[in-house]
Amino acid sequence: MATVLVVTVDFPPDVGGIQQYVYQFCLRASRCSVVVLAPTAAGSASFDASAPFPIVRAAWPKGRGRIAALRKLRALPRFRRRVEELIRLHSPDVVFCGTSTAALAAAPPALGSGVPTVLAAYGIDAVSGRLSSRKMHLMRQAHTVIAVSRFTRALLVDAGVAEDSIAIVPPGVDLERFHPTVDATPAVERFGLAGKHVLLTVGRLDPAEQYKGHDVVIRALPQIVPAAENLLYVIAGQGGDRARLERLAAVEGVREHVLFAGYVEDELLPSLYAASDCFTMISGGPEASGFEGFGIAYLEAAASGKPSIAVRYAGAEEAVVDWETGLLVPPGDVDAVVAAAVRVLSDDGLRRRLGAAGRARVEAELGWAHHTARLEDVMLAAAGGTGPEPRA
Repeated sequence: MATVLVVTVDFPPDVGGIQQYVYQFCLRASRCSVVVLAPTAAGSASFDASAPFPIVRAAWPKGRGRIAALRKLRALPRFRRRVEELIRLHSPDVVFCGTSTAALAAAPPALGSGVPTVLAAYGIDAVSGRLSSRKMHLMRQAHTVIAVSRFTRALLVDAGVAEDSIAIVPPGVDLERFHPTVDATPAVERFGLAGKHVLLTVGRLDPAEQYKGHDVVIRALPQIVPAAENLLYVIAGQGGDRARLERLAAVEGVREHVLFAGYVEDELLPSLYAASDCFTMISGGPEASGFEGFGIAYLEAAASGKPSIAVRYAGAEEAVVDWETGLLVPPGDVDAVVAAAVRVLSDDGLRRRLGAAGRARVEAELGWAHHTARLEDVMLAAAGGTGPEPRA
């Protein structure tokens, strides 16, 4: 059994797609033993006490922007020393950098000690920002770079990472937690959804993540509302961009058709998907500030038996299969969003067919068990000195 030192700056109890990507591997690995180095966070002590693997915490600044980036630069040497200590203590067979930022701390001591290094890249995290050139340098040196999608792999190859060092390992979804038979009643009662047609978006309302396209859907609502009786657009998530979106909904005259649900607890989220008719996240595009490397929320919707409306760009068009598990629209095209939403909301048969196909797809290839098996293949191959295994 290979020992894997997992170094990440995104990890539970913090929430997010990257956090789950790394955590689910650590939780479910059976052919690898893991030790995790992650940032200290609110609630981490109780979370760590219940984890079935050792977690070491170290200080790491949060936030975005110039000031946060400078704080992270100053924190890097301390974080790196913890990596060095853990390499000496545990003699890992592989060091897995769960984020490209973590690679700045973990890859140099791992490479210096001769331990095979595996780096994860989700998309824009690897090829943008003030430290992108340093991150790419480390990826070119790593034994294996994991890309979550074909789109991400193409970005890496364009940036000079050898294609034969890249393994594609998409994220997964909890097939038992998200399921078509989940009871919608708790969410219906909590948010007053009885008798509503519900469009749902799940995602942080971070000003730096406006590319997720909440505003595109709001701009489409004036044309969707007349065609969908009792329509409600539910936005699950919190963050500093909420005030802007609330103003936009008021300007568009659809404020009463937009429910800002705020943070939705993990226990309630499956019920909210069950209460929806269609998931929508019009995320990214060539002119946008970001994009989805893949998009776990699309898989949660599919596992719940719900179709998605997504953008025909980046990883989203790999997470959603057009006219099979959902509908794809051009980036930023409000009229196309209107047409897709009206079509899905007005056609019960189409909605059921897309939802059933989405569920069948994730059962066949995109459960967390599939994800963990692929990642373990990569780790064991690196430990054995061979090349990447999983391919899309």
